[in-house]
Amino acid sequence: MTFSARFLGVLIGAVIVTGAGLAEADDLVLDCRVHANQPDHGRTDWRRRLVFPSSSHMVEIFDDFGDGFKRRDSYRVQSMKPHRITLENRGGKLAYLDGETHTYHLRDAPRGFTLDGPCVRAGR
Repeated sequence: MTFSARFLGVLIGAVIVTGAGLAEADDLVLDCRVHANQPDHGRTDWRRRLVFPSSSHMVEIFDDFGDGFKRRDSYRVQSMKPHRITLENRGGKLAYLDGETHTYHLRDAPRGFTLDGPCVRAGR
């Protein structure tokens, strides 16, 4: 993958220059190619963008089903540990980034839905 073992440090303090008008220059932006275990909105594969604003412990989520990124959600990051950044953990829904494999994982138990895929830093 294109981001290194300094994964946590990058999330906390890196300066990333991004395009697409979705983020400020100081935000960390990750693009993930995700695969769903069942179709979501009629799609099984798409791009998910995670934006970590440098000024907060928030994550903003955008999905691109082929017609550009559309904002999906935003919420406070639950925890930042060296090998896992937990983005969401509530109501049977768990979303996190694995710091070793650089993979995004989402498990939505109530819906029986999973979403997984590798992530890379966006722009430069």
